[in-house]
Amino acid sequence: MKSKVNPPFIYFLMEPNIVFVYKIDTQRYLNISDLSEGKWATFALNHGEEWATFHHEKSEPLEGQSYWFAQQDLVKIVEEINTQIQHYRHATSHEAADARMHAVHIVSSESAAGSIRVALEPRKQVIGFPDAFSIGPLWKLEEEIGQAYRHEWLYENINYELDNDDYQVKFSNTLLEIEDIPHQLPIYIWYGDNADEQIGLRFFLYYLRHKTNEIFLINTTACNANNGTLDNQHYSHTSQMESTHLRRLFEKNTEKKPLTDRERLVLQQDWEALSQ
Repeated sequence: MKSKVNPPFIYFLMEPNIVFVYKIDTQRYLNISDLSEGKWATFALNHGEEWATFHHEKSEPLEGQSYWFAQQDLVKIVEEINTQIQHYRHATSHEAADARMHAVHIVSSESAAGSIRVALEPRKQVIGFPDAFSIGPLWKLEEEIGQAYRHEWLYENINYELDNDDYQVKFSNTLLEIEDIPHQLPIYIWYGDNADEQIGLRFFLYYLRHKTNEIFLINTTACNANNGTLDNQHYSHTSQMESTHLRRLFEKNTEKKPLTDRERLVLQQDWEALSQ
């Protein structure tokens, strides 16, 4: 499969001569399930027509035909589209978006991310990671080779309800969201005293190692040792906590200082050891 870009369109050539044209009309990263709702058109290269010079506006689309895609083709297609979305996001000014956001929050759970969104004021971005770091290989997880190895292991060993290929795309999209964090926004990493979130904390800090943002840590299970400040419940995971508790925890941590370079380095080195 070949592809090329004609903004805001992206072309995909499927052998021998069928061209699928997708119109990118969003800055939100897509999952495989979003492709069926997108704006597609199908064309055929005429005899002698060159792929390099093909332009969909100079051709008539095909009608009344359907095509089947292999799952890995769908993964490649959505990754190509998301790459172009990221290019567009980086090329456009972030000033308007920055004015709307006060901070970015990261947590090792999509469920916990939902609770944090409810807990805090609207002017924030919350990134929930769609994975469980307490199971499966961590080797080179910050690179594509490690991600592919982990996805293959999960597919062979874990019966995920979520389709494995869509899970793979969601994983990649979450990393794109982290890469896109504007440099001037503070980053809050929420975590608890459990293997999943402790490993996630170190992975996030390693992935953020080239960013100069101030980074703050919020230990959501620290309240267990705080004489029942929140309630009499014992929490082991952030996702177990109600939004009202998370809001109070955040308010208690507003005066915390960001991690020092040394503290960040120690946790990054922890990740390097764990990922072996």
